[in-house]
Amino acid sequence: MGDEDVMVYTGSTSCNTTVADCATAIATATNWSTQDGAGDQSADATAPDFPADVPPSFGGTALPVELIRFEASIKNDEIVVVWETASELNNDYFELHKSSNGVDFNIVTQVNGNGTSSQYQRYEYTDKETALNRFVYYRLKQVDYDGQYEWFETILVKLNKIGDSEINVYPNPVINSVVNFKTNNKIKRVEILSINGKKLLVFDDPDDHIELTDLKAGHYLIRILTQEGSSIKRVNVVN
Repeated sequence: MGDEDVMVYTGSTSCNTTVADCATAIATATNWSTQDGAGDQSADATAPDFPADVPPSFGGTALPVELIRFEASIKNDEIVVVWETASELNNDYFELHKSSNGVDFNIVTQVNGNGTSSQYQRYEYTDKETALNRFVYYRLKQVDYDGQYEWFETILVKLNKIGDSEINVYPNPVINSVVNFKTNNKIKRVEILSINGKKLLVFDDPDDHIELTDLKAGHYLIRILTQEGSSIKRVNVVN
């Protein structure tokens, strides 16, 4: 027969860490045995022969996802959650869960994974619904294509809230649509929210008052953001 060279993997076939580790083992030259000579070396009784010396397939329990970062930070009064992976194995998607007490969690978003990858991957989610919370907890769930899943650590974000005594909102009830503010801190923004937290109106860089001529009579929340943090006040509009 012709000049057929043989190369057979001889390294460990047990992989119990990450996809990246398994890929590194396969890519290491010293984990391979070669025979390069004249004629057919595939069955000449000199190792390596093919397929006689071919090892069984890789075994073990490589971690489905190697998470290297899971963090959250406050930017422009919103929370940016970031997580990064070094490798992924059969990764279908991530679920990001959120809680205000660290016990009761709800899904806030689902993000597609990258299947199987030994490359760095970055994921990001911006949470804009933080107005009513002083503490926000997040946890991450990773789900495989076969439905198997893994939970990662829970992280906590502490929002900077100024004390109720540091800002005064009056009159309350609100009469003639005018709301006045008294505080030693410069007000950057005022947000008018429904009782369940839905944002209705925004006033950027107001002076010492705002006018709520477009609101119907009823109860509302006012979120005041200053250089020192934010505060929530409940008001009754009687226009």
